[in-house]
Amino acid sequence: MTMFMSRQKRQEALARSGTELRTQGGAHTETGTLTGENARLLRETRNPAYVDLLGKLDAGDGKLDPRFAARVAEEIRKEFPAVRCLGQFLGVLAKCYIDDTYDVHTLDYRLEILRHYHLGEALPEGLDKGRSLALYGGYAFVEVYTDCCRGVFPDGRVAVIPD
Repeated sequence: MTMFMSRQKRQEALARSGTELRTQGGAHTETGTLTGENARLLRETRNPAYVDLLGKLDAGDGKLDPRFAARVAEEIRKEFPAVRCLGQFLGVLAKCYIDDTYDVHTLDYRLEILRHYHLGEALPEGLDKGRSLALYGGYAFVEVYTDCCRGVFPDGRVAVIPD
């Protein structure tokens, strides 16, 4: 069982469902995270509850409790009420502190799967570009999108790193 869908399969599934990045209630649809109102919303400082909750992903044996996953998903919906970005959002990466054999852990784009990766272990397609940012950028975690990464500092400030 694979933890992540390939980019092509994800894009095909999203195309079938009609999912794309857009602001709610607007007739104007945008398809990226670097321009327009969506970019502005995604650059806003993250609230402390969101940063704190995602900071708790490093605990346990690598499995995400469904109740905890529901809390994470709800907090993300509260954090971004006007943005749908499933077509561009790949997942979250953060430095892993379980022990020195791991370097990062990931939460997938569906907010369902947490996995801890050993040093140098290959990450799913698209997430690798955020690995060094998660490890050495001083961020609490990195949100990885198809067109950029957003490094979130412990105080909630956001840095946008285009591809």
